Amino acid sequence: MDVKQLTALVAVADAGSVTRAAELLHLVQPAVTRQIHTLEQELGVPPFERSRAGMELTEPGRLMLERARRVLAELERSRAEIRPNPECCRES
Repeated sequence: MDVKQLTALVAVADAGSVTRAAELLHLVQPAVTRQIHTLEQELGVPPFERSRAGMELTEPGRLMLERARRVLAELERSRAEIRPNPECCRES
């Protein structure tokens, strides 16, 4: 499982469709589909069910979504903490 798969899961859940998620992520639709498919293989269960309304999370998908959001938020916090602060490194 990797960041791209978690990002795709969150995007599809938020957008309700792979096509719209791909647009939001600035990716092609097959790339997002591939990430979701790979995640499904790793989980052993489908995170989404296709319906007329779009992509709907399964119960395991909802559980994974909650954790994916936490993981991605922690990664972003880590990046923000580690990035150099331009204010601290200026010469007087």
